This record gives sequence, structure tokens and C-alpha cells, in this order.
Amino acid sequence: MRKHKRKRAKVSTVHYNEYDADPRKHYLAEIKKKKAKRRRRFLIICFLIALVVVYFVTPLSHIQSIQVHGLVNLKETDVKNSIQQETSGYFLLTSTKKIEKTLEQQALVKKCHVSKTLTGGLDIEIQEAKPIAYALFQNKVYVVDELAHVEEVTDAKLIKKLEATPRIMSFDTLDHIKEFAKQYIQLPYILRNSVSDIIFSPKTADPTSIRFVMDNGKQLIVRLHDISKVLSQKKFDYEAYMTEYSDACVFSFEGDSIYITNCQ
Repeated sequence: MRKHKRKRAKVSTVHYNEYDADPRKHYLAEIKKKKAKRRRRFLIICFLIALVVVYFVTPLSHIQSIQVHGLVNLKETDVKNSIQQETSGYFLLTSTKKIEKTLEQQALVKKCHVSKTLTGGLDIEIQEAKPIAYALFQNKVYVVDELAHVEEVTDAKLIKKLEATPRIMSFDTLDHIKEFAKQYIQLPYILRNSVSDIIFSPKTADPTSIRFVMDNGKQLIVRLHDISKVLSQKKFDYEAYMTEYSDACVFSFEGDSIYITNCQ
């Protein structure tokens, strides 16, 4: 009887994959990783918040210094005092644009640039406006600058310098002085440079009459609100009139007419 040999079954190669592991353990490991990641993120956020809180409760959060450059007639202490409200808060929250706007609204400030420094300070660069006149009103002195700013001054040195500019006198209100300044800055330079005194001289028929006393002794009489119009280069060529009417002393402007009075 013939014997038959039993054939051995071929065993296929077994490939390992993630599903051969316990899926429950894999899930728990993923959860643990996510929790650790969230915990690290939470700790970092808490640390940053703590740093911010510590910063804002220390003096370092406020402005450390203020440097002012470009001053000629203005005093550094006056500039700093004028922006106390804008610079009393936190350094990071301080608006340089707001400081610039505040300063540029003041007399003798033409342009201003404010920047922050890396050491927590402010650097202020000022271009001063030129003073063009000064006013005496109610026992106080006011400066008028080239931008028509009108502001009281008390510094003795500055007042001494202002005496070289035209003097504004006898005005009845500060508002009239401010209106005059707006009109005056529009006049030709050669005319403004020849003015000695500006006197408020109201009349019954003209309650806002202004009298310009020139360096040569001649006088120009004009209504307050007509100054920039009738004394413009186009309407009134100052040099030409002074040459043509050298014997005249008073030039009175009424509407479009000029009444000329000779010296007596």
C-alpha cells in the first residue's frame, strides 16, 4: 500500500500594523499628549499675563524721560507742562500724534515731531514759529506768531525780545486781538516789516477801526475785518504809495476808496 506524504501548508508572512496594538491604549496616549500640550500652552499664557501685569504695576510702564529739541524762545519746562495730560499715562498707550496736535495748537510752535525711544522716553523735535507782534491787554502781554496764534507770555526774556516787534494796543477784547492776528498774517511782508504800533481806535461810525502807525510816522486807518483785503499787495502797494504820496500822513481806507490826508 502506497504512502502519501502530507504537504505542509505555507505560512504567509505576518505584517504588523497599528491595529495589532490595543486601540484603547493608543487613544489614551493621544489624549494624554493633547492634555500636555494644552497645559504647556496655558502655562505660557499665564506667564505672559503675569509679565504684563508686573510691567504695568511698576514705574517702568510710565514715560521715563522727555527730551525737547529745537527751542529758541520757548522754555523746556513750559513745553513739558503743556503736555502733562497726554504724558501722564502708560508709555505703551501714549499717543505721539495727540502730543503733536496739542503742541502745534500753541503759540510759537510751527511744526512738531514726537517719537518714542527704546528706553521708554519721548523725543520731541520742535520748529518754532516766528513772533510777529505782541499785544498789551489788561496788564498782560500776549505774543502773536506767524500762524496767528495768540497766547499770554510771562517770561521776561521773551517779553524783552518781543519789544522789537510791532506793538498792539488799546484793544477792547481778546477776541478782537485774535481776529486781528488772522488778518495781519496775510499782509505783505514789506508792509508788516514797516509797522511800529497797531492801535484799536473805534469811532461812532466804525467801532472796529484800527490805526497802523508806521516806522516813517505815517498812519493807515482801516476796519478790522477789512485789513487783509484792502492792505493786500494788489489793492495797496505800500512802497509805491509811500513814494507817490511822500507828503501824505494819513491813509484812510473806506470800502474800495482811499482818503489821503497831507501832513500839516
